[in-house]
Amino acid sequence: MVRHIAGGCLLIGVMGCSDYRIDKVEGVEPPGTSPEISVDPGAVDPGVTCGVHTEDVTVSNVGDGPLTVTDVLLVGDGWSLSSIPTFPVLLDPGASFVVVVEGQGGPASLSFQSDDPIRNQVTITLESDLDTLPEMSLDAPPDDGLLGPGVRLDLTGAAFDGAVDPADLTISWASDVDGALGAVAPDSSGVFALPWDGLVRTPGAHQLTATLTDSCGTTVEDTIVVCQELGYVADQLDLDTWHYEGTAYWDVGDRVVELTALDPFAVGTAFQVGSAVPAGAVSLAFEFQTGGGTGADGFSVTALDVDRLTGFMGAPGCALGYGEPHESCIDTGEALPGWSVEIDTYYNPYIDPSSNDHLSLTFDGDLDTTAAWVDLPEVEDTGWHLLEIEVRAPWVQIRLDGEILIDEEIPEFTAFDAYVGFTAATGADTNTHTIRGLTVAGDACDGFVAL
Repeated sequence: MVRHIAGGCLLIGVMGCSDYRIDKVEGVEPPGTSPEISVDPGAVDPGVTCGVHTEDVTVSNVGDGPLTVTDVLLVGDGWSLSSIPTFPVLLDPGASFVVVVEGQGGPASLSFQSDDPIRNQVTITLESDLDTLPEMSLDAPPDDGLLGPGVRLDLTGAAFDGAVDPADLTISWASDVDGALGAVAPDSSGVFALPWDGLVRTPGAHQLTATLTDSCGTTVEDTIVVCQELGYVADQLDLDTWHYEGTAYWDVGDRVVELTALDPFAVGTAFQVGSAVPAGAVSLAFEFQTGGGTGADGFSVTALDVDRLTGFMGAPGCALGYGEPHESCIDTGEALPGWSVEIDTYYNPYIDPSSNDHLSLTFDGDLDTTAAWVDLPEVEDTGWHLLEIEVRAPWVQIRLDGEILIDEEIPEFTAFDAYVGFTAATGADTNTHTIRGLTVAGDACDGFVAL
């Protein structure tokens, strides 16, 4: 206990007495006069930096007495001081100065030394992730890039960008033919897919480019080349792209086109009118089923000339719904312009050169002039049979259940755009005539070679 007495003092305990006031202890500011250093921000962490990151660090005196900042020390690679004052710096209460730091990756520390009696050194951390080049690659397309008519599939790839979640990336797709195809995002594993719909893509070769742009604007690209074949798979088409006449209709349950049932003197036609194909350069494949009746008459697959057509049904009976009227069996109707391949299971002696079931090729429904003819094996068995027709005018090849029936040049072929369809008829005798699984392909990818 100390008592002040008239300029002297009374010592209690072991302390001595002098004229020096004892309310100031060496190294400790008196109450109400202590400086206090503050550094803001308490840490610098901008995350991924796009180039050089610059940030102001403010040093302030938030105490009640003057503060002297004696030095600054930066430790660590990737960071530097671009603006500092001349030390020492004297800060009155409430005063401050700014140090500017620049960095582009890596950890570091920034320390300020001062005469703050509590904290004579304050250190903040500097941390950032240097932007890395993103990675992206496209998988090779199926079938070396040759895409069948009307195909629907996913073209895939993978993308990564350092510590960034792949699901936060965006991949933009473009075709050199169709332009921008949209953008997709990878999943969490980095895999992404471009849905490709051959029904809406331009036939022919496409160079497809995938572009990944990261948060810093850095881009990487990869390309693949595909060729979209002309044509379609009929099962993928909307029902309103078909034109039906007579007894023909779409059987929703069995997903087949029934041209005729077991009814006498019936005729039915069905043409896909949503897309025309070149009749001189086209490949067709479909399955047919015929039989169940007393054996008549037959059906055709017809490439109907879109510029000359006046209707979708030819003469009935022996003309099978595509041909011209004929005095031997029918005298009404009008032939369908184009070419037709018929499967005829009834002998018409005034037209047919053979009493055998046959397959023949005719032009413009001319029943008396056949361009090609061949006898058929048994097909009236109500089983499904595959018929394939490939035309590269003047060459024609026709296969039944994989066996070549016709393989020759036929000079009567001319170039025209066609709707592909089917016709069928019965007479006094009957058969069902049913079609399924039609595929139509053009020649948009003839000669295509994958890169």
